[in-house]
Amino acid sequence: MRFFSHKVGVVVFFVVLIASQLSAQSAPLIQRIDFDPRGAGASSCVFGSGFGAAHDSSLIGVNGVQAAVNNWSDGQVCYTIPSSTSVGAATVQVTTSTGASNVFSFTVIGPPTIGSITPSAAAPGAQVIIAGTNFGPNQGSVHLWVGNSPNFSNILYLSVVSWSDTQAVVTIPANAPVGAVTLEIANGLSTGTTMKNFSVAGPPVIQRVDFDPRGAGANGCVFGAGFGATHGSSTVVINGAQVTAINWSDGQVCYTIPSSTAVGAATVQVTTPAGATNAFSFTVIGPPAISSITPNAAAPGAQVTIAGTNFGPNQGSVHLWVGNSPNFSNILYLSVVSWSDTQVV
Repeated sequence: MRFFSHKVGVVVFFVVLIASQLSAQSAPLIQRIDFDPRGAGASSCVFGSGFGAAHDSSLIGVNGVQAAVNNWSDGQVCYTIPSSTSVGAATVQVTTSTGASNVFSFTVIGPPTIGSITPSAAAPGAQVIIAGTNFGPNQGSVHLWVGNSPNFSNILYLSVVSWSDTQAVVTIPANAPVGAVTLEIANGLSTGTTMKNFSVAGPPVIQRVDFDPRGAGANGCVFGAGFGATHGSSTVVINGAQVTAINWSDGQVCYTIPSSTAVGAATVQVTTPAGATNAFSFTVIGPPAISSITPNAAAPGAQVTIAGTNFGPNQGSVHLWVGNSPNFSNILYLSVVSWSDTQVV
């Protein structure tokens, strides 16, 4: 009887030991996830214990949908979040031959979106602010390219100054091509990219002026490119002296020529944060002067010739009046037959 009792005791011991081992392996546990939030279609990993040394028949599911496994070990399972996973609250769970883990919650976010780029044009070396959503807490990348689509030959990556889920501050590369480009941002959550049109500003250029010659005190305009959409801190100068800007756009700047501007050769130049334009030459003329009227008396309907200087190349007006000073009741405008800088008929 003693010998029989001893063998029973050994069998009971091994049964308890096996049951203890099965119990230890029957409850996989997820303790944390590598990225939260994370985008649909991106890779992710859960960390914990009891997943098993090999994948075998075990599986991992996101919102109850089986996900593709990238790597499997007893303490880590890496997988791809199904691209069909809805944006919002989600769960991940590991199931092994010994049971299912706890349901671990995380958030799925959509691709990034760009709301604005400030300024909308900037010179190489300048910083721009990209505002939007879903950039992610982890730094992604920002790049620009020229053409219909990006490729290895036309992509330039921008240096990132700061990054948050809703804003990225970047620096335009020194070798960025001047003109229209596409700026694209990829978030740090592998949820895709988004793009927006942008302009790399180069030094502005003046191509022409509206009137040449032009009189001191008159308004003038220059036409060209790269002046900037708004006045901001940009300036326009005539003969080196800053003048008052009346209207400002990227292709046209209008201003008042100071009344003190000397008669003769003059230059106009626009300066923006991207640099200074060429100094464009024009001529400042004095007020018109009449030297003679031929004949000095004429009947209504007759033509007279007015000779003088600084009438200007563009037709002005000729009028007569009676009394000490002109007013609306005593002015008569004369019909102009021909006009030049020195003669009007």
